Amino acid sequence: MLSTLAFVGAALGGCGQDERATISIDHPDSLSDRPVHVRIGGLPAGHTVSVQLRLVNKRTLASTAAYRVPSGGVVDLRTAKPVGGTPYHGADPMGLFWTLRAKTDAPWHLTWTLRYMLTVRDGGTVVGRRTLTRRSTVSGLHSRKLRPDTDGVYGTMFEPPAGSPKRPGVLVFGGSEGGEFLDGVARMLAVHGFPSLSLAYFGEPGLPSSLTRVPLEYFAKALTVLSHQPGVDPRHLAVLGGSRGGEAALLVGSYFPAQVHAVIALTPANVAVGAPPSGHDPAWTSRGKAIPYTRQFNEPAPTDVPKAVIPVERIAGPVLLTCGGRDAVWASCPYARAADARLSAHHDRYPHRVLAYPGAGHRSNALLPYVPVRNDPTAQADEAAKRSEWPATLAFLKQLRSA
Repeated sequence: MLSTLAFVGAALGGCGQDERATISIDHPDSLSDRPVHVRIGGLPAGHTVSVQLRLVNKRTLASTAAYRVPSGGVVDLRTAKPVGGTPYHGADPMGLFWTLRAKTDAPWHLTWTLRYMLTVRDGGTVVGRRTLTRRSTVSGLHSRKLRPDTDGVYGTMFEPPAGSPKRPGVLVFGGSEGGEFLDGVARMLAVHGFPSLSLAYFGEPGLPSSLTRVPLEYFAKALTVLSHQPGVDPRHLAVLGGSRGGEAALLVGSYFPAQVHAVIALTPANVAVGAPPSGHDPAWTSRGKAIPYTRQFNEPAPTDVPKAVIPVERIAGPVLLTCGGRDAVWASCPYARAADARLSAHHDRYPHRVLAYPGAGHRSNALLPYVPVRNDPTAQADEAAKRSEWPATLAFLKQLRSA
């Protein structure tokens, strides 16, 4: 049932307010990866109203769309198509959420609990307001910082509430941006019951300063740390990486099949590529020696160093790959399909599949839907991809649990 609340102008005070609209939201306090249904009633048919969503936490972000009010006087964001004022096109019930923009380019960081104000205007008059909350945590969720001098790795461990049943553990890491780029993904995986370690492998204190000669043994150490956490089922460990991290996920799964039981590679390469930016140096090492790497960028079957192709057939578990057909960073779809084809050619006994999104770009590997994104040319297609990828990732891990 929709939760309904109408505000009157006298209660809010101020001028230019005639708050007669009714704003209904089915989940006014919800997890941030759950879509919500917003319905605005009591509007004058034929008018064009402006709907603004404003996020107020450490920084203020806002998005606005204009809608033509139909004969029934109701604007339903599931079906209403904007007639202006927004960077998204067509009906999208969550369009105002992922198109949130800051007024400046200064950096901002989303917190665990996001509070929004939804404001409806008819001309210059405010006719309705409603608050809502989106959360990336649940009661009892625990996080703990890990550091190389005490734990051997740099990252953040996210654990479901104490007493939860043991679940597959997930090692999560990003790509060439360094640090803990996908820490939000690790946190939401823990919200859904999967203990997760958000791992940095360069660009943080105690780690290499760049993606150069990163030892794969470091990931193996992180997997050992993860396996020892109380809520983790050590028989079911997955690695999840995006971009260069997707490449790393395939490498770690191939080089440490006894520790890795599933691989999720988002917009990956199927080959070991040289260290950025020039590609002249190795990005990865094993036992102190460089992993064979290619300098032929965007080539799934390199001729300069054929051994740069990752031996994915060694992975002892299911593999999920994703890619974007308009990836402007590298050829993630040819790469992902080549990895999938190699698994098939070796008659791999574990499930493997590619989720390919023709209109999406590289940023689809951010994985979580409904959160603010940069206004890239592929932003709307990236958002659509994430709405498919995220539930597919959760389903993949649930199947691993039951294996």
